[in-house]
Amino acid sequence: MSSPRTAERLSRILAMLPWVIAHPGSTVDEVCERFNYTRSDLLKDLNLVLVCGLPGYGPGELMDAFIDEDEVVVDAADYFSRPVRLTAAEALMLLAAGMVMQCGHSEGRGIWISLGGALVGFGVLIVPWMVHGMGAGDVKLMAAIGAWFGPMMTLWAFLVGALLGGVIGIVMIVSSGRIRQASTNMTTIMVKMSNPAHWFTDFGGAKSFGESSQLLPYGIPLTMGSITVLTGLMLGWWSF
Repeated sequence: MSSPRTAERLSRILAMLPWVIAHPGSTVDEVCERFNYTRSDLLKDLNLVLVCGLPGYGPGELMDAFIDEDEVVVDAADYFSRPVRLTAAEALMLLAAGMVMQCGHSEGRGIWISLGGALVGFGVLIVPWMVHGMGAGDVKLMAAIGAWFGPMMTLWAFLVGALLGGVIGIVMIVSSGRIRQASTNMTTIMVKMSNPAHWFTDFGGAKSFGESSQLLPYGIPLTMGSITVLTGLMLGWWSF
């Protein structure tokens, strides 16, 4: 399982690339300030991106990422021109594949196990999505995971993922020196939840904090939690 710092690094890269692509000519100072980089850490991440690309991994498939004098340049990375999201079609394919797997594994009960898991995955995140606490892609991902895992295993995957997300979030806040901003944002969230009139509005939502917060794509800890639960099951640490 990857460490919280690895997940934080991946999260920052996935947030940084679309922004740099959308803002050509961005300077090193601008990128460092927006994403809490030091110049050396930014250079390390750009060097990592430089060896990433599409299968084939030849010169035509790899991305260009470098610093040109004081400008951050990212090229040949059109698939990162917008933040990475799970589409409805992709989620539906994952869900259908999970149903097929469960039907083959559990025969007549498989369809109900799969549907139950999908409903649990959908149910644990639909309210956070409705109050603008996370994106719809996270809801679709958890529902698709549920179709593979079944109800109880999905619930544990969510709980472990939520715990890992909290740990990663704390690491991100402390390492970026944004403790005061995080405290202010938490106060805003408490005000939101104390007033039903604000529950389903953008006020206090994840995206409303702008540059005062570093957003964590929650699909990362959810996936980590699912892999952890699945690994434990395969190694006999627990059963469902």
